[in-house]
Amino acid sequence: MYYGIVETESLANPTVLKQLNVHKTVVIEPPESTSAKEWNINILHIDDQSVDRTKESISTNIKDEWFAVLFNDKKFYVIFRHKIFELERQRKNKAYRQMVDYGESHGIQKIYLDFDANFKNYKELIN
Repeated sequence: MYYGIVETESLANPTVLKQLNVHKTVVIEPPESTSAKEWNINILHIDDQSVDRTKESISTNIKDEWFAVLFNDKKFYVIFRHKIFELERQRKNKAYRQMVDYGESHGIQKIYLDFDANFKNYKELIN
């Protein structure tokens, strides 16, 4: 079983959410000043057979300056527009550094790309 974190605002075509198994949606205040007053964080539940289809669907529909995450206890998929990184949990290796560099080059702050630090928050959201 995998879980996903996808903000509605991150999608160029939010209707793609109708094709995904959205377990719940949590509304939060954006962490920094943006034009949005709130973010809608969709928590996905994804069975192992649907992971490839789900990550491709998100990658096709996500905006350039955003990312989404699919994860389980062993690995992460960090999904950008037309680019997906597969990372092992708790391992900051070459692939991890490449993902951070790629995200930063697309305007994402490094703090949001620290998945070891953010994993606890993700686990709280999925429950």
